[in-house]
Amino acid sequence: MNKMMIGLIASLIACSHVWADEEAHLYAGLAFGQSESDSFCDDSVGSCDDSDSSMSLALGYQLTDVLATELSYIDMGEFSIDGTGVLNGTSVEAEAQAFALSVMGLYPLTERVGIYARGGIAFSDVDVSSKGLGQMSDSESGTGFLLGAGARIRMTRAMEVRAEYQLYSDVGDGDLEDDVSVITLGAYLHF
Repeated sequence: MNKMMIGLIASLIACSHVWADEEAHLYAGLAFGQSESDSFCDDSVGSCDDSDSSMSLALGYQLTDVLATELSYIDMGEFSIDGTGVLNGTSVEAEAQAFALSVMGLYPLTERVGIYARGGIAFSDVDVSSKGLGQMSDSESGTGFLLGAGARIRMTRAMEVRAEYQLYSDVGDGDLEDDVSVITLGAYLHF
């Protein structure tokens, strides 16, 4: 294990010269993608949709060529269940969103292409409403982990494109708690 860590650190140092002219700077980004709930449809009776479009906004600070920190907001979309049979005419809808703070380890592969991994904490909120046999609405907030990995391509000195997979754990709380995975494609401007 120690040899693996030493090898990883040596690789990061050896490749850090590729983007070594990077100075600490701010960046902002906008990403769109697809989100999917891990277990929203597990016990559903009727048609269930546990995926939706997602949108995220990010503000980050690249500390070095291999380290950045990022504050982001993500709208994970809406998940829904439409009842059938004796539950015909009933529906449940859940909307999820989160604010996240993460640290990113950046690994440049070439002058323009790099990969990265992130870890952080997410503060989420889930709003649920139901119609049919009675109207109900509830809101639950939760705190969980954010893990992610992706690739980035530098289009110009001031712009990059990213493709990323993120996993948000413990979105919501109590009966409304779930894990949500998100795949995004976004554009980021460096200042």
